[in-house]
Amino acid sequence: MKSDFYIDNRKRLMDPLSDESIVIVYSGNMMYKTGDETYPFTPNRNFFYLTGIDRDNMILVMIKSKQTCREKLFIENNDPVLSRWIGEKLSHEEAEKLSGITNIQSIDSFEKSLHYDIASLLQPKVWLDFQRRGWQEAVTWEQTLHISLSTKYPYITPRHIGPAIHALRRIKQPEEIKLIEKAIDLTHQGLTELVTHCQPGMMEYELEAYFDFILRKNGVTDKAFKTIAACGKNAATLHYCDNCAVSGESDLLLLDLGAQWEYYSADITRTIPVCGHFSNTQKTLYQIVLDTQQAVIDRIKPGLLFEELNKTARKELLKGLQTIGKCQNDSDLQEFYYHGVSHYLGLDTHDVGQRDVLEPGMVITVEPGLYFRDENIGIRIEDDVLITQKGYQILSCKIPKTVNDIEKWMKGS
Repeated sequence: MKSDFYIDNRKRLMDPLSDESIVIVYSGNMMYKTGDETYPFTPNRNFFYLTGIDRDNMILVMIKSKQTCREKLFIENNDPVLSRWIGEKLSHEEAEKLSGITNIQSIDSFEKSLHYDIASLLQPKVWLDFQRRGWQEAVTWEQTLHISLSTKYPYITPRHIGPAIHALRRIKQPEEIKLIEKAIDLTHQGLTELVTHCQPGMMEYELEAYFDFILRKNGVTDKAFKTIAACGKNAATLHYCDNCAVSGESDLLLLDLGAQWEYYSADITRTIPVCGHFSNTQKTLYQIVLDTQQAVIDRIKPGLLFEELNKTARKELLKGLQTIGKCQNDSDLQEFYYHGVSHYLGLDTHDVGQRDVLEPGMVITVEPGLYFRDENIGIRIEDDVLITQKGYQILSCKIPKTVNDIEKWMKGS
């Protein structure tokens, strides 16, 4: 991605803000795993969306005054001794090239610089990224800064900038859609490697390894999420990812997986018969899910309420199950279908933003499913869909999903 993309993102974020606004976004900390070993670092996606930089312990500061915006990026200095062990830090020149920010400073000067910016404004309004998953989460860098600001500058009450960034991220630019398409293509390649090697008696983790091999071979450094390779009854657990069971002759294998390319995710689910062909019962249930998915996709257009997608999914699943005597009414459906049919897709697999009205440029998933734990069956079919000016485009349309196409696919056709 060129720096112009990130420059434009920052401009679109700052333009609606009032004068004397200071926006501060942190890239994130490297988390320790054990001893001196750290977990692989992944950047705060809001920071990445605004800078294109994926290094830890960096701070973006943007100050709007007199309808103009000043930008600063604070980064760590290189340590010649430490660089022999873990490599060199990002240079000022590299940071400028990636982000398009010309004012690059040492992170050691952040506090002094922030004080100057606050003192230079009559009524400063500070914005921090306070996104939080739950009450029990550890105190974040932003919260610590909030406490310091409130103590040192009692007249400042920091506000949450996250929703404003999330609103921008909901609508994907052409460059972002290309990266999602790349992630989908790599996912397709990995899936093909997996399904063509699938045989009864293989461990779920063996099957997962075929997918992983293709991704690593093509330069993928991280997956969009932990792969779900769930045989039989395991598929009825939505986020099962132990992948440690043996696949049976009569099992269906639910594969929910995705490559990540430049931090943009694919999210695809396919359900295949381990032995290479569906039984009559499996075929009937599978077709209900597939028909439901198509009914939901057919409704997609700008202006549709997000909640209407799941209403359609529930209606179609119920109708299909009533036809075969598996379900009587809507209240019974909860036993066999217990998740939503769609979410946003982008820099996060479950991407951010209010789920209200569909707009052109949004990328969503469509993933109905049916789960019969007593029968050791779980079926889900998921595709990634772009909302267009007049309707939709299925970005993952090349990945087989009909009964006949899947059976041919597994034979290498």
